[in-house]
Amino acid sequence: MGIQYKGINLSGLELGSGTTLWQDYTRPGQDDFSYWTNQVGANIIRLPFTWDRLQYELNGELEQSYLNLIKQSVAWAEENGSTIILDLHNFGFYNDATIGSHDLPITAFSDLWKKLGQEFQGNDNVWFNLMNEPYTFEAKEWADISQEVVNNIRDAGIDNKILLSGTAWSGAQSWEYSGNADAYKDFVDPLNNFAFDVHQYIDEWSTGNNETFHENVGIPRLEKITDWANDHDFKLFLGEIGITDQADYQQEVIKILDYMETHSEVWLGWTLWGAGPWWPNDYHFNINPQQDGQHDAAIDAMMDYFIINLNNLDETQLSPAPVIFDETAFTSYNYEQDVSGVVSTKNDGIEVTLSGNIWKKMAFEYVVTTDTIISFEYKSTIQAELQGFVLETDNNYKTGSNVIQLYGYDTTGYFDRTHNYSGTGGWQTFNIRASDYITGNVNALAFINDHDGGARNGNSTYRNFTIYEDVPVIDDNTILINTPMKDMINLSNLSQSVYDYGQHQNGGLSFNSEGDALTISGNTWQKLGYTYNVTEHTMVKFSFRSDDMGEIQGIGFENDNRHSTGPEKSFQLTGSQTNPHFYNDLSYTEFGNWQTFTIRLGDYQLGKITHLAFVNDDDADSSGISHYRDITLYEDDGLYVEGVYIGTDSNDVFDIDALPGYGNAYEINGFEIGKDKIDVSDLLESYDPLTDVISDFLRITNEGVNSLVEIDADGQANGSNFTQVATITNITNLTDELALEASGTIIA
Repeated sequence: MGIQYKGINLSGLELGSGTTLWQDYTRPGQDDFSYWTNQVGANIIRLPFTWDRLQYELNGELEQSYLNLIKQSVAWAEENGSTIILDLHNFGFYNDATIGSHDLPITAFSDLWKKLGQEFQGNDNVWFNLMNEPYTFEAKEWADISQEVVNNIRDAGIDNKILLSGTAWSGAQSWEYSGNADAYKDFVDPLNNFAFDVHQYIDEWSTGNNETFHENVGIPRLEKITDWANDHDFKLFLGEIGITDQADYQQEVIKILDYMETHSEVWLGWTLWGAGPWWPNDYHFNINPQQDGQHDAAIDAMMDYFIINLNNLDETQLSPAPVIFDETAFTSYNYEQDVSGVVSTKNDGIEVTLSGNIWKKMAFEYVVTTDTIISFEYKSTIQAELQGFVLETDNNYKTGSNVIQLYGYDTTGYFDRTHNYSGTGGWQTFNIRASDYITGNVNALAFINDHDGGARNGNSTYRNFTIYEDVPVIDDNTILINTPMKDMINLSNLSQSVYDYGQHQNGGLSFNSEGDALTISGNTWQKLGYTYNVTEHTMVKFSFRSDDMGEIQGIGFENDNRHSTGPEKSFQLTGSQTNPHFYNDLSYTEFGNWQTFTIRLGDYQLGKITHLAFVNDDDADSSGISHYRDITLYEDDGLYVEGVYIGTDSNDVFDIDALPGYGNAYEINGFEIGKDKIDVSDLLESYDPLTDVISDFLRITNEGVNSLVEIDADGQANGSNFTQVATITNITNLTDELALEASGTIIA
């Protein structure tokens, strides 16, 4: 299978001890993320940060300007198709207090991670490294702390992958004799979505404090922890390993990586130490590019060990071709499940049939984006118990992506039944948006034809199985003013999946032939992929009809697949029960007839949504039925005159130089830190970036939940002629103009 994640540590946010950006610490820029992912090929970035800067008081609110730097880094990583590890680089302390002490209770540690975790909840490309290198603890003491914090994180509904460190600097070589192996042997994550973050340097004491090294020490230092992880069915991640420009040193590191590659059933990946803008040139682990842009000598030696990053879509992804099933060997998937059966191919390998009680996978490297589509034809002449497929990362159907079940008379909570085969025995075409199930790097395509009982002769056949990017052609990402009212949504074109997996039980969702109406029945919770930036002016209009009352019937506008978390709620229209997570101020009163609802959605929630959610909850008898038609989201132009900019889900450029004149405070809605830019270049004719300071010509201040953009109107840069030209809604702490210019967020 091979190591899946290969990357670097990108330092800056954790450096120094003060709280002033650019003086006490720095942050990696957009160019850093682009270089490591697009020029080197890293597909994972470990981002160290500090607790002290993110939370000024224990159990207090997160400090927004520092949080925004983390969010921006996450956005830049995602922009380049990389997974990112948020690494709390505090060594087990907060200021001078030790976690678990009277001054720093474990509950405060949990509080930090619950608050930060909720910012990235549900994003599979963001991992959490709970604590870097705790070193003053007994192994059992730290393992117990880790167990308590992970339980609290999961209880809060946060499902991201978690990386756990051990005491004694989390050294791989000392894992057994430090007591970490024994302390963690019974560790349990309720979601089983975790790995152990360990570090390994190759100097005499494994400290990384110098560039001396010993030959042939790397593999022996990893052998015991590898065996331990294998014995306990655990996963490992090598979070730090240094490399220098010495050829012999590089060869020793390469031996370690080769060893990990041969044990990829245990090792998820690695991140090299020593990247980031403030490392001095003479630092022995500095792997930053040279001033002329050329790779550092150590990285040059490592280029063959990085995965080519596919986010900048290559020809394979943009020019799709069916998977050739006879070019790659099939192996057992989820070993205990693969019992007996046959895999056969025909039609030059574009058609594959599985029969019997068989679970098989094939190697398949791909970076799943929000535009990834899975298209194929499917048929079955004998129904089995569970029939479907999954894009995989870890050979475990219970973690990561849900299995897409197409057919079969059994059900299980780990299998999604959104897409159903008709059972006719003939071919049926499916087009599925992959990001409804997983995003980021996958390394295998697994097929399930489970048939334990009866004749055990069920079968599944796939042909023209194609995974590709459905990328719209966009001539210009510049946002123009006055986004018009949107047309009614064609519902049948949207990707469909289960909403709030624990709630969905049975029933289904269907569309009319025109695509502007849907019916949902039974005890069904479903969602449709649809992206929109909700502003205070956003309206939603739709018509609703119910022929049989259920328990809860309603519609929601979601971004996290959980009806009970986040600021967004669903609107209950009718039903015999109530739920505190639904708004109940709408009332359907005309049973059997259509009733139209118009809601100012911006009065209830703001920000980006990713799905329309439909709830037809009816546990009692599953007889409830709901109909929706003519669903429209739009901006109410009657509330304001000209000059409202509505962001999209792309990387937007808000072109303020297109405004008709000074003195007009235009609105920018849907601005996303790390993705979008503000172009004020035509309003700054007197500004010279080589000799002037941007803050003398441009000023951004906070006002409540908004940011005000002001321009020095006469170009004198004397601080007395600033005129407001725009309001950025629902975004604050964009007040460091120099940092915004340096990152490219401000185009001046």
